[in-house]
Amino acid sequence: MSILNLDPSVALGFFCKEEKDFDNWCSLVQKEILKENLRMFELVQKHPSHWPPFVPPAKPEVTTTGAEFIDSTEQLEDFDLEEDFEILSV
Repeated sequence: MSILNLDPSVALGFFCKEEKDFDNWCSLVQKEILKENLRMFELVQKHPSHWPPFVPPAKPEVTTTGAEFIDSTEQLEDFDLEEDFEILSV
């Protein structure tokens, strides 16, 4: 399928192993795709002034490990324990 026939709602990713690969990709896009005036692609040399400032995502604070345990089965009285499994006390 030609890239010119892609649905613009499709998310695409391109992997460039080295900077020269990226430069070659940019040249190819400029020659073959941008000349078709596809709004799916935009190549810029620097951050456009009309774009919002780039704010890198912050590392989330981890307050739990996700492996929290209950102390006793008393906390489980709302659950039906007559299933195909049992909760064993340690």
